[in-house]
Amino acid sequence: MGLLLERFRTREAPDRSARLANPASVKATLAAIGQKIESGGGETLSTVESKIWNTAAVIYYMAPASGDRAPENAKVLSWAAARAGFEDMGLPDAATFVTSLVTELAFRTEMDPRDRRGETESLIRLARLKQEFSAIEEQHDLWELLRKLIERTAC
Repeated sequence: MGLLLERFRTREAPDRSARLANPASVKATLAAIGQKIESGGGETLSTVESKIWNTAAVIYYMAPASGDRAPENAKVLSWAAARAGFEDMGLPDAATFVTSLVTELAFRTEMDPRDRRGETESLIRLARLKQEFSAIEEQHDLWELLRKLIERTAC
């Protein structure tokens, strides 16, 4: 699923114990979370860190022109955390997008590779999802909303 996403470029209470890098700096926060992942793996992330990392990864791959703030090696480790991140940012349409994208990617992994019609229909659905995300991106500064999420949850 991650490879296909790369081609396109648990709702819980905030974990107040998470101490992130300078809350105003998305890049610094993501770098700190990235180091934590490198040293201990994704399982070591707090709920807040997971939401921030996964939401940033989705933004980075789906809206690469909107900013180059996520580390190049950013990968979605939890789709549920990405969905929760968008919900916490006040973007229910983006949260729904995440669910739809995961559903489509799961469909593609189960699809018979010889099914040309299914492949075409799936690619059309993916293109529509990309258009939906682009519309969200046009209406909102996603990186700024992520920065505000970091500020709210880093206390």
